[in-house]
Amino acid sequence: MTQDKDTNTLLSQLKKTLETWRQRAQGISTDPNVLHWQKVNIESFASVLEDLGLSSTNLRRARDNYPDLAQKVLQRVAFLSNELHNLESDIRLGPLPLEIAQASALKIEDQCKELKPDINILFGYHKTLVDSSKTLKENLNFHSFIPQARMQASGKTKSLFETGYSIYLTVAANQDMEHEENITNMFTYIDKVTKLQAAIEQTAIPAALPPIVAAFLKQQLKLCIEGCKQVRLFINFVSDYFQSEMDYIKSFQRNLDRLKAQPLTELLLEIQSQTDGASKCIQAFTHKKFLMDDIQKTSLLLSSVETFHHILATDFIPYLESQIDKKNGLLNPHTIAAARSRKYFTGLKGLWRFVRMLLLSMNVNAFISTEELEEKIAKAIGSCSFFFKQEAKDSEKISMFIDNFFSDYKRPFPHDELIAMTKKSIVTYATILEKVFFKYKPKQPVSDDDDQVVMALGRLAAKIEIRTDTLMKYREKFEV
Repeated sequence: MTQDKDTNTLLSQLKKTLETWRQRAQGISTDPNVLHWQKVNIESFASVLEDLGLSSTNLRRARDNYPDLAQKVLQRVAFLSNELHNLESDIRLGPLPLEIAQASALKIEDQCKELKPDINILFGYHKTLVDSSKTLKENLNFHSFIPQARMQASGKTKSLFETGYSIYLTVAANQDMEHEENITNMFTYIDKVTKLQAAIEQTAIPAALPPIVAAFLKQQLKLCIEGCKQVRLFINFVSDYFQSEMDYIKSFQRNLDRLKAQPLTELLLEIQSQTDGASKCIQAFTHKKFLMDDIQKTSLLLSSVETFHHILATDFIPYLESQIDKKNGLLNPHTIAAARSRKYFTGLKGLWRFVRMLLLSMNVNAFISTEELEEKIAKAIGSCSFFFKQEAKDSEKISMFIDNFFSDYKRPFPHDELIAMTKKSIVTYATILEKVFFKYKPKQPVSDDDDQVVMALGRLAAKIEIRTDTLMKYREKFEV
């Protein structure tokens, strides 16, 4: 009795399996996602398929082989179903020996197992065709047509396409397509600018530096910030300037999205016309080729700012600290103060000043010693909070600042001379600071660019200023 149950269970399972296979094999032959591929020359848009991650070889194999395999499978399923039906009839009508019934059932099971590899292959073909249809509709976009358009371009059109393509790769925002070209997208400069500007703004100026030196360094950092600002503005300007070409691509994509709502056959038949449209979109970028040189200038400016800031923060500021603390160093405020105070009382003029002070000092505060004068000049240099080089510049502001050190002295002598001499000392200090800056070179190379490796800070600063001004004027010329 148990064997009868086992045989009946096996027959029931085989019956369900064969019916499932029959339905799926028949469904494959009527599935629109399968039938549509019969009307398509897959080779004609193989590059589009490959760009979507599909295999044109596997797709073609599935399309070409599934009809014969489906027919073969249906024939075998029909034969086995008939054998199974006959066995069931014999068991019902009997008497059929139990051993024969079991042997016949196991034989049909073995034949089903022999058919299973073909079933798997057929269902694999079906999956390939269905998944390819789904992927094609979901992922087909403007970028998918570029490889095919590039391959079809020839003669003058090829030259226009390649030029337009390199420009497109340079100026397209949110560039998410993979390509092998060694082309830098301009929006990578925005990321670089953001990080560089943050580093510039966080640059620490040691509190021990004289305020005039700190003011000078802040000017240099401001130059860097302005360079970064102009890079950002210029990239955004170029992006806006290519808006019409980008709108052309957006229009192409909207039309493609409408096509993707149509049956697969209609979409596939539009591949060539869409390829031509994508090619025209790319070629349209060639009209603004002239901007590529200016984008390169943007890169050069950014590189100069990066190098300049690195030298400034890593080498020059520590160098200034050491020179300011150095005894008799040119940037030590006491060096200039000592020289000026000694000179003030040197020679006939110096002797006459000394005598005159002695005479005037009987009634009012008119006398100052060499040591006192040196200390006041050094203190004035060391506490001046703004950088200047020309005596005529901010003259009133400077004079008021210096007057604080000599307000108690008799006017006009020696008050006015002390003011003038101290002002000249500050101007001299600022001039020396600037000359040191202009001639300073790092001890170690900071770049693989030979032009920047040997470049002094002053020359590099001049390049930044010129390139910044050039970008600003170029942009403003188009924005007027």
